[in-house]
Amino acid sequence: MKCLYPILLISAFSLLALQAKGEQVPIKLDWTGFRGGAYITDNLILAGQPLNEQALQKLSAEGVSTIINLRTPEEMADTASTPIDEAMLSDQLGIRYVQLPSGGPEHPFSDETVRQFAEAYTDTEGRVLLHCNSGRRATHLWVAYLVTHLNLDINEAIILGQSANFGHLPLEGYLGSRLEYQQSKEPSSLLILE
Repeated sequence: MKCLYPILLISAFSLLALQAKGEQVPIKLDWTGFRGGAYITDNLILAGQPLNEQALQKLSAEGVSTIINLRTPEEMADTASTPIDEAMLSDQLGIRYVQLPSGGPEHPFSDETVRQFAEAYTDTEGRVLLHCNSGRRATHLWVAYLVTHLNLDINEAIILGQSANFGHLPLEGYLGSRLEYQQSKEPSSLLILE
């Protein structure tokens, strides 16, 4: 069996170092009504699908002025996983609603989605909710934004993402180990952490 203590210790020290540099480490919010939970960092909330009208009312009360939804039209058509009309309720609450479909063959993951998110995010006064179905896509997009728009090192960005709802990369599951990214002048390389 692989020992996880070195990984946890490295992650804890990495988070402390990031906090010392002034990076906003996501904090889990004690909110109900969001699939996959909700995390806040600076003025951005990362979450899964809001599940009811009360969740959107909570967002409004907490100063959220924009919701950015990464779910695709195909996902949104599934009424079992989309329990509310989020666009209509957002409009009723005076919250700007932006849909940036991301995922699947019709809406592949792309740097254009990161650019569109950055534009919507920086064009907002107040807090922003970035969500998908479970919160993982939202966290991965935020990590990509940190790297491409804030020039944060990919290792540091992933550590921040892992403190929210980043989850594991599918490749990590297949390999049975967590991966660590390292950038250099050479193409990015991966280290498998045991």
